[in-house]
Amino acid sequence: RLNYSFLAPQHVVFGWGRRTDLPKLAATIGRRAFLISGSRTLEHNGEIASLAASLETEGIEVLRFTAPPREPEVADVDAMTGELLR
Repeated sequence: RLNYSFLAPQHVVFGWGRRTDLPKLAATIGRRAFLISGSRTLEHNGEIASLAASLETEGIEVLRFTAPPREPEVADVDAMTGELLR
């Protein structure tokens, strides 16, 4: 039997430049972030690394994963969670 807690805050932040608010907002809900990207463009131009670094400035442990460039399937999620348990 599987037991877990899931927090899905109903706080939506939208607008140009609001990405800079992410570290402070994320710090209010936890100390670890799963950063999952399927965009090769964002990886290559350094945006994902920049986002991870900004989270780390707030003391948030960032666990990065690269997903296939399509809608993730159950097997993809299983593989990513398997890496966490190692």
